[in-house]
Amino acid sequence: IRAEEDGDVLSDDELIENVVLLYLAGHETTVNLIGNGVNALLANRDQFERLVDDPSLDANAIEELLRYDSPVQFSRRIALEPFEVAGHPIAVGEIVLTGLGAANRDPEKFGPTAEELDITRADANHHISFGSGVHHCLGAALARLEGRITIPAVLRRFPELEMATDSPRWNGRMVLRGLAELPVTLGRPA
Repeated sequence: IRAEEDGDVLSDDELIENVVLLYLAGHETTVNLIGNGVNALLANRDQFERLVDDPSLDANAIEELLRYDSPVQFSRRIALEPFEVAGHPIAVGEIVLTGLGAANRDPEKFGPTAEELDITRADANHHISFGSGVHHCLGAALARLEGRITIPAVLRRFPELEMATDSPRWNGRMVLRGLAELPVTLGRPA
């Protein structure tokens, strides 16, 4: 709110736009991380049970869930200078979509088990689910913190949690991929 550089400050409109951006950055990524993460763990019961049984895996499990099914699947960039990708020229001003979700499953980076969920994966935190550098997601720290608290708490409170459908309904978005709903049965609480 009080950001200033050489007397230049945010206008009221810029301030409102930044507050909206911060709200969305902290909300969308978190909602999708929790939904996608619980869905992935329900589909991989051995990983679900490992997480329930071992709280020391909480932080790494969140990194692996981010890698495995990223809440942000694509990021858009505009070329500022010409370059080439795998023999394809990209001209100044062209829009390039980076496939964050695909990069997070790259076997050259994550090995032959890149397509598998492994909450003990040593390099799980090397994902690019939140972008990187100056384009790093503003909501990343909040999403991680809320994920580390929420997902293990839900699983440990309801260790009999099960899917109540064979096909959960996705939000239909390409960039911010997440579930529209995830019907579950809770079972008996722990």
